[in-house]
Amino acid sequence: MSNANAALARSASSRPRLTLTVGGLVVLAVMIAMLPLIIRRVGDADYWWHITTARWILDHHALPTHDLFTYTVPSHVWTDHEYLTELAMSGLGRLGGQLAISIGLGLVTWAGFWFILKRIAAQPTHFVATAGALGLAALAGVAVWGPRPQVVTFALVCVELYLIERFLRTGYRGLYAMPLIMVAWANLHGGFVIAFLFLGIAVVVELIKWLVDRGNLEARWKAGRIALVTVASAVAGLLNPHFFSLYVYSWRTQTSTVQQSFIEEWQSPDFHSWSMRGFEAMIVLLLIGLAVRRARPTCFSVAITVVTLLFALQSWRHIILFTAAATPLLAWSWAPAMEELGRRWSGLGRRLRLSAQQLVRGAALVTAVVALAVLVVLRSLLAHQAASTLDNYPAGAADYLDAHANVGTHMFSDYAWGGYFIYRFYPEPSRRVFIFGEADLMGDTIMNQYVEVVGQHSDWMDVLNSHNVDYVVFAPNRPLTSALAASPNWHLVYSDKLSVIYVRG
Repeated sequence: MSNANAALARSASSRPRLTLTVGGLVVLAVMIAMLPLIIRRVGDADYWWHITTARWILDHHALPTHDLFTYTVPSHVWTDHEYLTELAMSGLGRLGGQLAISIGLGLVTWAGFWFILKRIAAQPTHFVATAGALGLAALAGVAVWGPRPQVVTFALVCVELYLIERFLRTGYRGLYAMPLIMVAWANLHGGFVIAFLFLGIAVVVELIKWLVDRGNLEARWKAGRIALVTVASAVAGLLNPHFFSLYVYSWRTQTSTVQQSFIEEWQSPDFHSWSMRGFEAMIVLLLIGLAVRRARPTCFSVAITVVTLLFALQSWRHIILFTAAATPLLAWSWAPAMEELGRRWSGLGRRLRLSAQQLVRGAALVTAVVALAVLVVLRSLLAHQAASTLDNYPAGAADYLDAHANVGTHMFSDYAWGGYFIYRFYPEPSRRVFIFGEADLMGDTIMNQYVEVVGQHSDWMDVLNSHNVDYVVFAPNRPLTSALAASPNWHLVYSDKLSVIYVRG
């Protein structure tokens, strides 16, 4: 062989090669299999007004400063904390409609899971424990996943926890990028403030280590560095159109008792619901794994798991924060048991006379089959977007109102339908809504008044009269619509299986 050929051979042999293993392929198969759980059809009630808000921003080249869509609180100041995500959703919609929005935000969620996987890999973990924890985490959040701005916060929490974990273990300087991340996060979603909770926990954990052992100067140094990152991130978070009021908005949202009692996803999880079974199983398996005490989890991972579990038990919308924090701990706690089980089954391949290469090929084939099956399932699920909208939103009632412009001037409708009517009719003055899904913008007073009407409190008609409501769009066979049907002052002008319209007079 000539010197040139020998040099080429050495160069080729020195190139990094992609090494496939059974474990890696199993984890990849699970990551692919979770896609139908996280790439969902548009179904969130807030989607509609998010898209309409983005359209307004593009038309006016500005952010809304006050309520645009209601006749009840037009003077309320609006802190649009997710304007960049709304614009991104609008851009995706222009490129590929609701399908592109579903896929785009689903991939944002999926990116978060890849950072969870990277965090799990911070310590040696059996692939069965890794795959099982990831799959269960995807199931745990099934009630929350979907094309909604909140998944941006999930993904960025996963990034943040990965950076903190690596810094605590190795001093990884990637944590110093947090202020830059915070600039983007503060303009994408108001959930950015949760980042300071995790940074604060890391500081406290390291300070406790130093206080217990004053000779542990490394812990003190890490606490100081994380504290500096926290301060820098807080300053960076001010680089948004709302400046400090964005922090006020986020605090107000988290502490509103009316929102927590009125909005379903702010309430505690209902463990009788099938959508909570994954979350329930994750808690149980995590407790069992920790009780066996065969793994040695880090103090930081335990602390963030406990805190986010408390959050999730208070409001089920926070389950995704729990999955971001607790999934690595679940994998680590079960890894020793899976290692032992793997040793017991290690002889099976030899008895079946399967080589390592054959096992890898088999795992690759299974992964390919899973990928094809996922494509088929996703195509089927996402193909029925139009039918799903008709099944869940009052399209028929909206069509009727569109065809009868003279019907009504002040509408009262279901809270969950407000966004849809905004999407269909804004800026038509006679189709402004009573209430919609931006709860902080609505304020506690209007939300309480909505509850009084829907719950048929003694003053419900006074509320309608005070706002000059002259038509109601609501679901049939509800206390409100039954009361309107019994009243001589209201008459039915439209009905279908999903909605009815009553007009005053």
